[in-house]
Amino acid sequence: MYFWRSLNFNWPVLEKIKKSEFVKHVLTLVSGSSVALLIPFAAEPVLSRMFTPAEFGIFEIYAAIVVMIGSVATARYEMAIVLPRNENNAINLLGLSLLIVTLVSIVTYLIVLFWGTMLVNLSDHNEFVKYMYFVPLGIFLLGINRSLLYWSLRQKYMKIIGMTKILESSGKAGSSILFGIMKLSSLGLILGQIIGMGFSAILFVGRFLKSDIKHLKSITCRDIKSQAAKYSEFPKINVLLTITEMMQISGLIFVFSLFFDSTTLGEVSKSIRILLIPLTIISTSVAQVFYQKASKDLANGIDISVNLKKIVLSMFLFSLPILALFLFVSPWLFGFALGEQWIIAGEYARILAVWIFIKFVTGPINSIPLIIKKQTEYFILNLVGNILLILSIIIPGSLHFSVTEILITFSVTQVAFLIFLYFKVLSMFHSTFNKA
Repeated sequence: MYFWRSLNFNWPVLEKIKKSEFVKHVLTLVSGSSVALLIPFAAEPVLSRMFTPAEFGIFEIYAAIVVMIGSVATARYEMAIVLPRNENNAINLLGLSLLIVTLVSIVTYLIVLFWGTMLVNLSDHNEFVKYMYFVPLGIFLLGINRSLLYWSLRQKYMKIIGMTKILESSGKAGSSILFGIMKLSSLGLILGQIIGMGFSAILFVGRFLKSDIKHLKSITCRDIKSQAAKYSEFPKINVLLTITEMMQISGLIFVFSLFFDSTTLGEVSKSIRILLIPLTIISTSVAQVFYQKASKDLANGIDISVNLKKIVLSMFLFSLPILALFLFVSPWLFGFALGEQWIIAGEYARILAVWIFIKFVTGPINSIPLIIKKQTEYFILNLVGNILLILSIIIPGSLHFSVTEILITFSVTQVAFLIFLYFKVLSMFHSTFNKA
């Protein structure tokens, strides 16, 4: 395939790569991420037989709310922790991130306490009322983990980061299986996720107390305010970008929950998560390598759209058999791997497969706006895409379309938009490249 040939590795280069500290760090993170992905994947057939689609549906509502709020609960200041040269400035950014996520968690708890029941009753998932009090805790743990993750990246604690990913995945899978044996229904899945994140937080905090507690004395209110002002672009820009990204999956699940009952929501969510496995494992790596190579090529005056088209074609040919597999046998595959109660999820996967396929194939295009410095234009395009995403569910849902009809409408709309986005970004690149 072109993608691999384009890297042009030779043995002397490989020897230098082996000695690179950067590559060692990347490999450490990748190995931890790979194992962390394999653990829940291996546990999926067991959990799918212990918990019903309805129980997974309630859990998906919880997870979607936690991820959507938790991802911006630090106002994205945690991303700035790696930037300052001065360690005192970095520790004050860490303190700022932890302070904000604590305040957001408290506010979320108060909202749940006083208005939670009313908000839940607006949907058809009234059983979520007894689980909503776990939302603030989930947000708090996610914010702590994200903040300490960036602190660990700054300190180059790569092994700790890899270990936390593995510990979180194994803690979540193991405890969920245990709670499944105990017949705790959706509560078991929710507690499993909380325990997994708790394990991760304990490891991060333990390493911080062991190696970096001396920096705590440098945290002051004046310095926190100073760093908040200095890096104010992070909450102004990155919060919106993060919300846009979160809408693609977590926000999608939340919108589906407005029209689907818990059983249907669990089935649809399961089909999406299974289809996304190759997207998560493969396309992210391809996009990262393409970004590095394309940035260098463009700096040398090379038209990177030629390479992009070849990579997209390679990904198309590679994933075509996988698409065919899901289109023809996904109901049987889901029933065989996950249990008979998930056959209908396989039917939904068949409908959504083309959307995920196009999303996978066009993935590398997302790097182009960053390379040509057209992030604002790309953000607007994605915002339009998110509006279409919401409308493609709300309109047929409000017209009382069947689940299948809603998913077909959504899938067709998203496929059309992704194809439009691909050619629009290519047009943006050619316009910028020809002016250079």
